[in-house]
Amino acid sequence: MPDTGNIHISIVDGRRQPLPPDKDILVRLLNGARNFPAGWVAQGGDITIKDIPYTDTGRDAYNVFVHAKGYEDSVTPNRVEIKPGTTAEAQLIAIPKNSAFHFQKWEQFKNADANIVKLLSTGATDAGQRYADTTDASPMQLGALITLASAINDIPLTNGGNPLRDFYWEVIWDMLAPDRFWAWVDKNLIHQIEKLAALGAFAKEPGSAAFHPATGKIGPSTNSWKQVRFDVANVQLTFHEGTAETRNGVDCVVIEPDIDLCRDPVAHGLTEVIPNLLSGNKTDPRTVYMMRWMATRQEKDVPVFDPPLTIE
Repeated sequence: MPDTGNIHISIVDGRRQPLPPDKDILVRLLNGARNFPAGWVAQGGDITIKDIPYTDTGRDAYNVFVHAKGYEDSVTPNRVEIKPGTTAEAQLIAIPKNSAFHFQKWEQFKNADANIVKLLSTGATDAGQRYADTTDASPMQLGALITLASAINDIPLTNGGNPLRDFYWEVIWDMLAPDRFWAWVDKNLIHQIEKLAALGAFAKEPGSAAFHPATGKIGPSTNSWKQVRFDVANVQLTFHEGTAETRNGVDCVVIEPDIDLCRDPVAHGLTEVIPNLLSGNKTDPRTVYMMRWMATRQEKDVPVFDPPLTIE
């Protein structure tokens, strides 16, 4: 049996397009049986690292780290396992430094996924004008909304349904944030999330009111569940059932979706919640975009994250 393996590395930019073939790339493999701090210098977004020693110690898996001038550094959220005589796949996204969300014009956006278009249109007398105003005034918040909507849209319900398509949502536009949004939602969605939790697809967050307290006119959280499909960038759906209203004939409660970068609750608290509380900062939606894309690319049988916006 060969005693080495290979890793094929694909790198895309914030438009989800391959890096230019003449772009110099530094690749490092970290946290496995051996570290390779010197790394390899290659070019472009299609790279194969060959003849990586296989140790058969249970530590033949590596985080792939890439550095390119003009781009933010990127690292695979999951380790990539080396096996003798085979080539493993690693797919990364590297966004340009000082980048920003790039939005389609409304006339183009209307041709995006119908569920996401409906979410951004409901409740508006002029959805196109509201969209244009928000792209100018609150681009990070709108980027977070569309990124989250795309992730929620990919969640399969137990009845074959879709959370955005099959339930009423109405975004509360004056409460957008860079790491979450609030919306009125059909209260029956709660039962569908409970069914997913019973199957192990979501995990209930204990004491959710402490992490999701009252905000303005919205009371504290009553229930919260987090997706556990990926190691990183899972959707969390938090419900504020004490804030209820009938919207367009539908009995609704407030929902607060966000994305946790870490699946483990302790790691999430130590690396996201506590630092953000101390600093007053919010999780950067561009990081969420990157991590969600890489998480879906490393898993089988899940929709590829493909939101109708880019980072440029």
